[in-house]
Amino acid sequence: MGVRMAKHSCRVVTALLGLLAICSATRASGIQSCPIDRDCAEVAVEGPSRPAQPGDTVLVRVVFQQGADDQQPGGIDDIAALTATVGFPGLELADCSPPGSDGLNPSFVLLPGDAGRYRVFVQNLTCAKRASCLCPTGDEPRDEYVNLLIAGTPGAAGVQSLPNGELLGVALRVSPDAGPQVPLHIFSALDGSTPARPPGGASLSIADGTATDRTVDAASERMNVRLADGALAIATAPATPLATNTPGATASATRTEAATPAATDTATATRTPAPPTASATATATATTAAVSCIGDCNHSNEITVNELITGVSIALGSLPSSSCPAFACAHGEVDVSCLIAGVNAALNGCPAQ
Repeated sequence: MGVRMAKHSCRVVTALLGLLAICSATRASGIQSCPIDRDCAEVAVEGPSRPAQPGDTVLVRVVFQQGADDQQPGGIDDIAALTATVGFPGLELADCSPPGSDGLNPSFVLLPGDAGRYRVFVQNLTCAKRASCLCPTGDEPRDEYVNLLIAGTPGAAGVQSLPNGELLGVALRVSPDAGPQVPLHIFSALDGSTPARPPGGASLSIADGTATDRTVDAASERMNVRLADGALAIATAPATPLATNTPGATASATRTEAATPAATDTATATRTPAPPTASATATATATTAAVSCIGDCNHSNEITVNELITGVSIALGSLPSSSCPAFACAHGEVDVSCLIAGVNAALNGCPAQ
């Protein structure tokens, strides 16, 4: 699916309200960062401030800040979704137990925020229909990055905007060969070829509640997002593992489905209950009318997390549209409106036709 911004073109694929821009080197080189004196939304990835030891479990956080309120609908102060590939070479997911009903496993914790206001999807948690992933069970390579999709849940006035602050924590284990410093990087159109975006990843993108991409200001070719990378220092001298014995430096993540790994940091992360899925919210209609449900891959009249991830994978280009024709609602393409409809159906139930 191609679109044209200014005089440059790039391949744009959509994922849960956001646009994952996979652009050519020419396109990327033409994009400038957000100027310091300009209002922008902000996305940061942060690690613990204290050095970690090989074998420690640390908590890496994704932090978000809306732009200044302009009292208008939409825009960078009304961002309802973001998609990001966050790289962490030398680290691996701390817990590889199967995902729960919300599609996450205990390595992922929703940090303090507005309960039920947003959901998080991880596109590369398992290797199902992928050549690599975070938790391989065979000979597949282990990803040193995570594909995140964070989307507001539908409310009375439409899809809710994302709250400011820490949206997500990812518990990661430091591998023996990591260090002396692990870069925590958000891939974007600013990267060009260095650092190289992983083949299974995509550039950061944001979209507002009107399903409008706000990542780049087309007129000025500048990012509407200010990015902040982090870093994790790896201690070389033997020390007591921070994840278990250092007072005040352990964050614990609680989850109802399973115990979560200890995570090195100075804050305590509490898992926000996921909003009810379609199986709990969708009510069957006692009519003979046909039910149309975008994203209903198996024609069960409800949308599951797996089906949403299938839609995301189609949008990323890792699966053909034939994997779920029910998502390709826009002339054979999976665009923003298709994925919005799929998310809404997953949370509110399939609409009657």
